[in-house]
Amino acid sequence: MKFKKLFYLWGSVVGWCGVIFAFSSMPTLAKVPIIWWDFVLKKGAHMVEYGILFFLLFRAFKQTFSVKKFDLAFWTMIFMFCMFYALSDEWHQSFVPGRTSTIRDVGFDFLGMLSAFLILKKCSVSSLQLPVARKKKIGNWKQEAGN
Repeated sequence: MKFKKLFYLWGSVVGWCGVIFAFSSMPTLAKVPIIWWDFVLKKGAHMVEYGILFFLLFRAFKQTFSVKKFDLAFWTMIFMFCMFYALSDEWHQSFVPGRTSTIRDVGFDFLGMLSAFLILKKCSVSSLQLPVARKKKIGNWKQEAGN
């Protein structure tokens, strides 16, 4: 694989980790006047951030190592990386004035990863299956579907 493609694949992962780090470094985030809406937006942002990270890691691992079979080890590797980054991000937030570190946020990060996993699993499995010519029976004759 060419260096340019590797740089693009893994650079996007590192770049997105940098975006997450930058958001975590902000001392305080603007509040929305309605308290429950503030909660939904901030926790939704956690889910989106880590869903995107999961997708970028999926793409980078798949194309770097030419993965054809998405087995348990493949998915576990991506989940482990994302969970490690989520935990380290919460630890980092504990040092930022005005921010708190909670395990609940890691739970929302995990929900984002899980959502991305379910979408990718559905898409990747259906895109890996080769179309099979179905035969339909017309009377005593068999005819290829699509003809």
